[in-house]
Amino acid sequence: MKQVRFLISCILLLMLFSASAQKKGTFYGRFGGNIFFSGSMEKGPFFFPAISFAPGIRIAQSKDFALVLAAPISVGASIRSSNSSYLGIDAPATLEFNFGSAAGNNEKSRVGLMIGAGAGYHYAGNYAETYNDPYSDFRHFDFWGYRLESGITFGKGGNGSQIMILFNYGRGFSSEKRTMIGAGLVFTMGNIK
Repeated sequence: MKQVRFLISCILLLMLFSASAQKKGTFYGRFGGNIFFSGSMEKGPFFFPAISFAPGIRIAQSKDFALVLAAPISVGASIRSSNSSYLGIDAPATLEFNFGSAAGNNEKSRVGLMIGAGAGYHYAGNYAETYNDPYSDFRHFDFWGYRLESGITFGKGGNGSQIMILFNYGRGFSSEKRTMIGAGLVFTMGNIK
């Protein structure tokens, strides 16, 4: 529980810094939707669609490059059947390298690439496997682990904003083989003044 509170505190602090950095043109923002598949051998697979928001700060930038410290937060909920449902959250902190149109600084760039790495927390599940079985247990799956991500942007926007196809991979720090893969479609805010 202390780890979750620490993570939430770090995310709120990053959002505060992002709001103050917006005046200097260093604010970074990305929002959209993701689909996550996660699981392990003992827990089985989990699936949840999620909405996501990634506030961040541009640490360094040029016309075709931006180094961004981001905290992408994804929250999802889905119905497994009429009597059981589950919730999920994915909350890493990442350092991202954005090139071309992904940097949001060049109105003429048509293609961009983002590569990032970091660490975070992933939680999926919390549903009863059988509704009428009094011995049925709630199932959930969570882990702290490293995170790799990449994204591709196409087209060009007058203000540098782009649509990005995003890919995620995560693996737990522990010896248990807990993994997560994800894909999404997100809108990245441009930085052209």
